[in-house]
Amino acid sequence: MASKDYHKNYWQNYKKKTRQISLTLSLEEYKLWQQAADRQGRRSVGQQIKAEALAYRGQEHLPELDTQHYLTELIRILRGIGNNLNQLAHQSNSFKRMIGERQAIKMLQELENTAEDFTKATQTITKK
Repeated sequence: MASKDYHKNYWQNYKKKTRQISLTLSLEEYKLWQQAADRQGRRSVGQQIKAEALAYRGQEHLPELDTQHYLTELIRILRGIGNNLNQLAHQSNSFKRMIGERQAIKMLQELENTAEDFTKATQTITKK
């Protein structure tokens, strides 16, 4: 297919699948949306309005950018904890015995330290 035909087909399909709308805002409304877009790290007011409208429509929460970083870090830590638990289970199963009490206590202390570090980091983020 020639480039010209490809582009023609692309734009025909694009027009069938998408719609563009126009929205008028007062200067004050625009500034509020721009501030929200800046906080979220979005490039435009339109992107912010679309993201919030879709989140509202889907009854979802649209977290602030710093909260998104906080949640990403929480997920990373929880995955690490899950990995440690899997390693404990694998080790117990491969040796056909339970892990020693000292090893379990050591891993639980590491888990507690990680949770404390995360709590401190969270408090720092939320104080900003």
